[in-house]
Amino acid sequence: MKRARSGALNGVNVLLRPVSAESLENLTKSATSSFVYQETRQAAAALNSPPPGGAS
Repeated sequence: MKRARSGALNGVNVLLRPVSAESLENLTKSATSSFVYQETRQAAAALNSPPPGGAS
C-alpha cells in the first residue's frame, strides 16, 4: 500500500482480489454519482440565476 500511495506503482498492472475489485467498483460508482449530482446542481443553478448586471 505504501508503494501504491507514493506513486511507485504508476504504470504497473495490479491484480485485485474479487472482494477488492467489488469494493473499488462500489467506490467508483459512489464517487461518480456524487460528482455527476454536484455538477448537475451547479449547472441548474447557473441556468436559473439572473445574468450579472441584470436582465437585458
